[in-house]
Amino acid sequence: MLSTWAAGVSYARILNNHQRHGDLLTMATAADFCGTRWQVNAVMIPTPGGRAYLMPVARVMQLYRLHTGTHAVSVHRVPDGLDVVASRKGDTLFLHAANTRRDRPIRAKLLVDGERIAAGRAFEIAEDPMTEVSHLNSDDVMKTAEEPLGRDAVREFSAASVTVVELKTGYVVSCLAECSHGRGAPRPDSAGCRRQLRCPSCRRDAIDVPCVKQADTPRSRQCARAPVLPPK
Repeated sequence: MLSTWAAGVSYARILNNHQRHGDLLTMATAADFCGTRWQVNAVMIPTPGGRAYLMPVARVMQLYRLHTGTHAVSVHRVPDGLDVVASRKGDTLFLHAANTRRDRPIRAKLLVDGERIAAGRAFEIAEDPMTEVSHLNSDDVMKTAEEPLGRDAVREFSAASVTVVELKTGYVVSCLAECSHGRGAPRPDSAGCRRQLRCPSCRRDAIDVPCVKQADTPRSRQCARAPVLPPK
């Protein structure tokens, strides 16, 4: 039935396929807008009365819509059981992942070619595949949970889950910025350490510390207020 979370994961795979072929698709959707009985709707309106609620397909559509990029990114070496597509906007990468294994999680190490992952967070909907949504339980099931990505950039995707992972990336990291907790947060060197990133330790905004060029040293830029990472 289309009211089960199993259908929600299936719809995530359909939306991932839409994204893979975005260069060919002009317009696409995964559901009708609203209705009272047919389960192909995104929004169900109970009759003769009751509170309207989102079907599983609408919850996945909402999750993807809130966290998506503007340009497609290629994905390589995906673990068996994970359906993943990627996009980016500026220095933020967005991974849309569906775990098709209904009974076990899948663990994956996230890597970005030529870039360093400075921080990340995940937004996940995970539920028993046979759970059904209705006007009686719509506030309690198929909810989105947010959690930060660990420093090792390893993510465990729950069984039968749909997840969006946001990754803040940078290029050559050569300095540390001070966050409001006084902890070091890696900053991308490509913009002269002027872009703010959240501290991966305390999740606070880092102080925008300007950098000055050091042409006579191996490091092209050196932070004026924070220690420099040792060269690799």
